[in-house]
Amino acid sequence: MVTVSTQASKENGGDHSFCGGSIIGSSWVLTAAHCVVKSRNVKVPNTISAESVMVVRSAAQNNVSTSQLPYNIRSPDFMMVSYGSNSKKKMKSVQVKSVHVPGAYIDSEYSGDFALLELSTPLEFDDDVKPIRISSTFISSNMSVTAAGYGSTKQNGYSPSEKLKLVKLKTGNRNVCSQHRDGFTDNNSEVICCPTFESSDTCFGDSGGPLLAATLGTQFTSSDNNNITTNSKYYENEWVLLGLTSYGNSISNNFVCASEDGAGFYTNVDYYSHLISKISGIPRSQLLSNESFQEFDIRIASKSAQTLLDQRILLLAILASLFYF
Repeated sequence: MVTVSTQASKENGGDHSFCGGSIIGSSWVLTAAHCVVKSRNVKVPNTISAESVMVVRSAAQNNVSTSQLPYNIRSPDFMMVSYGSNSKKKMKSVQVKSVHVPGAYIDSEYSGDFALLELSTPLEFDDDVKPIRISSTFISSNMSVTAAGYGSTKQNGYSPSEKLKLVKLKTGNRNVCSQHRDGFTDNNSEVICCPTFESSDTCFGDSGGPLLAATLGTQFTSSDNNNITTNSKYYENEWVLLGLTSYGNSISNNFVCASEDGAGFYTNVDYYSHLISKISGIPRSQLLSNESFQEFDIRIASKSAQTLLDQRILLLAILASLFYF
């Protein structure tokens, strides 16, 4: 995961924003559109098509005037992406080259709430820095998911975390989520709904960060000393991207994070994956993951293979206990 921040400046009105994001390619980061859009440009009617893209480039690229765009988009000249560590103090930073907001974005409805940031310098991938794949699997209700971010950990005031935090959530159903969002049917359209779960929720500063699902590993082949071949599926400490933290709502009062009758909504990334591929130039086949995260099928043909599998699961259990801090 990465953080997305803008520096206070005269150019952007002296304001400052802080959000999360996900690496989908060496030069591309996915975040929420409302993180990079300052305000609605009331002088320009929002008549652009949903398939078009609003682009703001850095001054070094001879940026044209954005006065004709329906939204006032933050300049990439004052925008940074930080990455490479779960601790903000240990992160590296790279300048943003251009900001891409889809024409599908409607601020008042939080529709199409995603944006792509093109980086000025491509990232070098290693064990700590790598792209995340987008899940194209059906998202059912009551499904276990995980949100990640550096957002506020307290209700009163904005108090972002210095270290990455994870929160376990459950996807909601139509009966619950339609009370918060008109027209909501299920979690496979433009947004994913996660009602407050065990007093947990995402909060301010988590916007644009990932909603994740744990995956099953790819099939592997192992041979023991007796030349017995074993094919199994096993859990790996890997994730697939389902959504981006977008907004929250509660029924009884003004929205507060983790309200008992509240729900968080997340932009469904797969729903917009064709447009994401079009903007980034990354083939959709490379963006999507074919992993399954709901089935667990093991076929064991030898004792040594069973031992190997047990060791993998034990190691991952230890990693998971360290990861959820």
